[in-house]
Parts: sequence; structure tokens; C-alpha cells
Amino acid sequence: MQVHGGVGSPSYDAEIRDAINGGLAMYRPNMPTEGARFLPYQLDLVVCSASPMDSHGYFSLGAFGGIIVDFARKARRLVLEVNPNQPRVLGNCWIHVNEIDAVIEADYPLIAQARSSKEGAFRVDDADARVAANVLDLIDDGSVIQIGGGATPNLVADKLASSGLKRLGVHSETVSDWLVDLVESGIVDNLGKVRHRGKTVFAAAMGTPRLLTFVENNPGCEVHAIAYVNDPELNRHDAKRVSINTTLAIDLWGQCCSETFGPKHYTGTGGQWEHNRSGYLSDGGKGIVAFKSTARDGTVSRISASLPEGSAVSIGRNDIDYVVTEWGAARLKGQDTAYRAHALIALAHPKFREELQAEAQRRHLI
Repeated sequence: MQVHGGVGSPSYDAEIRDAINGGLAMYRPNMPTEGARFLPYQLDLVVCSASPMDSHGYFSLGAFGGIIVDFARKARRLVLEVNPNQPRVLGNCWIHVNEIDAVIEADYPLIAQARSSKEGAFRVDDADARVAANVLDLIDDGSVIQIGGGATPNLVADKLASSGLKRLGVHSETVSDWLVDLVESGIVDNLGKVRHRGKTVFAAAMGTPRLLTFVENNPGCEVHAIAYVNDPELNRHDAKRVSINTTLAIDLWGQCCSETFGPKHYTGTGGQWEHNRSGYLSDGGKGIVAFKSTARDGTVSRISASLPEGSAVSIGRNDIDYVVTEWGAARLKGQDTAYRAHALIALAHPKFREELQAEAQRRHLI
């Protein structure tokens, strides 16, 4: 298996983000579980990457199989770009030769995607480390974890390997190199899971050659359609399910904006809402939103009295569960607005607390 691209490889999101903000593309808001189901038009042609066909006539859709499989099956015509460097991953993301219209033969190395602070993908400081430590305090032995994108969730994943926790399971939209560390350290064995016992389940593997080699033909790893992986009504049945995600900003009601800077598009919601919901619905589970309390070198508070005009709400105030910053953790689920305002002000950087307190009083939140 060949993989290229260093830790400085540009994010796929960057070009999409620029196109949307430049008026050259449109964003289609949707939950990942519903992306293919509510596609408002017919796909004429889908071309996607796959591993070579096996002796039974099946192609694996590889490291990104869970993202593409439902779209592939909706297309009038399906073409597979067959690449020996695409890992053959077990699970349910298979396409039989009878389902395809053509094959393109390819042989190029896959792009490596660094996803951890150890690989240089994120800049982290002491505040980030304190956020991660506060999140780790909320995870119990036997938890089934989901790790979202961004610096904070991936730093938590990096630190789990030395946490001393035991018998963790993984059921996550994406996995990265942290999965290899956790399995090899013995922290993740997936033996406490109700569904897919003994298996790590994901929709996409995004990482370096080490990760892609690890998931290839590994009976302990399965890639499934994202509509299945992210389904909160199914995932809630795993006890101690812990969802770890981040956000760009949060208001004193507990509304999280994870997709935009005001009206300016930054990213999609991904599975954040879906995994957060399954976290707090599961027996002993937690939906955690963790972030550093300031941005722009400490000049801006991520906790504000209200979200900026035009902000997209990714997790609403009815669904927020745990909020964590470098200043501590608070559970907001079920609490009234006064409790939430007090708790979130305490999680803000001290230099912004007086201003937030005054604004909360002006708005009769406290």
C-alpha cells in the first residue's frame, strides 16, 4: 500500500469553503444519516474508488466506503476506479461486479491525512491540554466513544492511550491514527459493546499509512454506511456511549454554532448532533462539547450572550448535554436558563466573565 502527502497536506474542506463563501457553490444542510435519502435530484453518474475485486466478485469501497456507499447505489450509472492502494475494509460497504457499469484501472498512492497533534495536524497549547484533561475525567471504563473532528477531540484521543482507562469501545463516524494507539495499548477492545461486540465501527478512516494498513482486512474493524453508523436511535442502545465534539461558539442558552462564523460558512455539521443525542440518550452516556474558551489568541470569547447574527445552530439548547472548557465541565441537560448562564459564565475565560454576567442580567437570564 502506497500513501503520500505530508502532515501539511491541505484540508479538503478549504476549497469547498472558499467556493461556498465566494458564491460558486451552495451548501445543502442535512444530517449525515439523511444525506442520500433526501437527495433532491437523480444522480446520473457516480465514480468512486475501490479495492480490487475479490474471488467472489465484490469490490470494497475502502477507507471512505461508509460515506459513498448509499450515494453509489442511487446512481443510474456506477463506475469504480479500482486502485490496489485502496485498503480492503470489512463491513458492509461492498459493491458486486453485477452492480457496476465500468471499471477504471488506477495505481496511485492515497493521500495521507494527519489528524492528530502528534503528527502536527493541530497546534495545541496548555489550554488545549487542560480541556482534554477535563474531558478525560468524564470518561469511564467500558465507555463506547465517538471522536469528532478538530483539535480538541483529537487531542483527547491522543491522550486516551496513556489515560489508564480500560475496555473502551469505538463507534465513530471517522477514525484516525489514534485508533491504532488505543487498540495496541489495550485500552480499546470493544468487548463491552452491545452491538458489534469486539468490532470498531466507522464510516471513514482518515489518517496516515499506519491507519490504512491497520484497517485493511482487519476482522476487528468494520466500515458501514454513515446512515447506519450515525443513527442515534440505534446507537443509544450501547451503554456508556460518550460523544466528544467541539464547536466554534456557544451562547448562554447552550446553543452551539459549529458550522459558521456568523453567516460565513466554515464547515458542515457532520455527525455532531446525531452522536451528541445518542450520547445523552444511552444508559450512563454523555454528549460532550469541548473547546478552548477563547479564540484569536485569547482576544475573543467563544462563550457569548448570544450567537452572532447569521450563525447556524448545530446543537440546539434542548439537546446540549455536557460543556467542557479549560476552566471545567458542566452538565446543562435538563437545567433551566439561569443555571445554564451561571455555569457557562464559569466556563468562560476570567477576563470575559464580568461582561457576560452583566449581559446575562440585562437579558434577565439570571
